[in-house]
Amino acid sequence: MSLNGIDISSHQTGIDLAKVPCDFVICKATEGVGYVNPDCGRAYAQGQKLGKKLGVYHFATGKSSGAKEAGFFLQNIRGYVGEALLALDWEADTISDTAWAKEWLDIVYQKSGVRPWIYMSESVANLYDWTDVAKDYRLWMAQYRSTQPAYQYDMRKAGTPGAVRRWPSIICWQWSDNGRLKGWNGALDMDVFYGERSTWDEMAKAAPARKSEAQIADEVIAGKW
Repeated sequence: MSLNGIDISSHQTGIDLAKVPCDFVICKATEGVGYVNPDCGRAYAQGQKLGKKLGVYHFATGKSSGAKEAGFFLQNIRGYVGEALLALDWEADTISDTAWAKEWLDIVYQKSGVRPWIYMSESVANLYDWTDVAKDYRLWMAQYRSTQPAYQYDMRKAGTPGAVRRWPSIICWQWSDNGRLKGWNGALDMDVFYGERSTWDEMAKAAPARKSEAQIADEVIAGKW
């Protein structure tokens, strides 16, 4: 079972999700420590009203610490926690800094109770050592086999996703950045989610985050154990 959907940013400002077919929509919410997508709230609310599965993501710049960017993201998406999937878009200049990405992911998980995804290209997934990240966080991978327009989720030219070294599988595949759907006059990112609607709900559900080994060690030293 799989779901078809799109991810959007301010480039798709005003998109009418009542006219564009999609099982899910993942909206860009924030970037760095100062940018909020001005159309995120509107698009999210419409998707919610239409019963779409929802997600929000943060575009990492790496210009501030992972902790600061995580805090900025959480501050701006707190109303979505428990309903939306959370994700880190990892494609800025600091793509080799896997520790930064893990810091962001860990903080978002600890503060929200939602285990976020990380988005990156196939090449980045295979170029760096993501062992510590892959243990806890699912991969949303971008890989395009064709640059030709893909109409109405027609994946005949999409091929299959390539293997990644650190993850046993991917949870979502962005297979085209040139998708074309009824109701929108322009290119869209096309994604396939490998799961059912109930799977999405489970991954978006907030649950108590387990403590890191470092946190447990600090508590032992402080005499709490």
